[in-house]
Amino acid sequence: MARFPHTLLATAYFPPVSWFFALAQSDRVEVEACESYQKQSYRNRCRIYSAAGPEALVVPVVHAKGEKIPIRDVRIDYSEPWVRLHERAMTAAYNHSAFFEYYRDDLFPILEGQETFLFDLNWKLTEKLIDLCGLRVQPSPTASFLPPVPVPADSPLPAAPLTDLRALIQPKYRGENLLRRYGRETPYFQLFPAGGSFIPDLSVLDLLCAEGPNAISFLSGMKTIEVVAAIIRKGDRFFATQRGYGDWKDWWELPGGKMEPGETPEQALVREIREELDAEISVDNYLTTIDWDYPKFHLTMHCYVCSLLTDALHLNEHEAARWLGKDDIHTVKWLPADEILLPKIVKELW
Repeated sequence: MARFPHTLLATAYFPPVSWFFALAQSDRVEVEACESYQKQSYRNRCRIYSAAGPEALVVPVVHAKGEKIPIRDVRIDYSEPWVRLHERAMTAAYNHSAFFEYYRDDLFPILEGQETFLFDLNWKLTEKLIDLCGLRVQPSPTASFLPPVPVPADSPLPAAPLTDLRALIQPKYRGENLLRRYGRETPYFQLFPAGGSFIPDLSVLDLLCAEGPNAISFLSGMKTIEVVAAIIRKGDRFFATQRGYGDWKDWWELPGGKMEPGETPEQALVREIREELDAEISVDNYLTTIDWDYPKFHLTMHCYVCSLLTDALHLNEHEAARWLGKDDIHTVKWLPADEILLPKIVKELW
């Protein structure tokens, strides 16, 4: 699987899946903010899957004849109702998706915000799409123009300090696309399989509407494990357990475990605590969901504040346990995903 130390991308409107694949495979990402605007690129267009097949949605911009316009100075043209047309097209394409109704409430207000500049609109949309995909890499804009770095026309890209994908991830590129180079043109379910065919590298919106939270597995190339975690509180303390097995033996975590098919998170929590601790709990309220990339898998952890309904706790799977308070919460070695949850626990309990 690819892994890029430093990646350079062009700004894009609802970027394609390959753009997000590059993001997921990168340690550091910069978006070109000092180039001149280029027509007929993903900078102001995306492709979605409509009932008639691939459909291009183009953001109209204000042109100045014969002039090269810095990308950050490109103004959006609102003389035509393109926002309403784009929203209608996306709704027609994805309204039957199980996930679209959740995503549209995050994305459509950005479209309706009447951003003046194309770069700013793209940036806000991309930030939200990164969040919806569960990715942790946050791009930054370039401070100066970086000259193009050549890439081979096919095959995996050679290891390099900087991987320049500005020209490769564009609709006019005629070499082998990034997904095919790394074996990630893997079909996922699409709502309009015209003639039974899969259309790769559409807007990441297509992937999100098809896969929902599992989109990160497609982008990262790792399987996703969905688990639940119980923040069992007793007064001003909560219950923590120490793993007694596996690669993370002796690290500390919240009790809980994998969700079974057909279970709600609440049902999974009740079952897991009964199996792990011989205890009964009430699930009081949802706190947050944590996404974390471990070396071999991506973890999605749904976290709930819970209360004990029985007094006795018996360790069936863990080697130790403690009731922790505000002053000793950092005295144990937490698993990485659990550790980033601690500030939210502190805010919730104290």
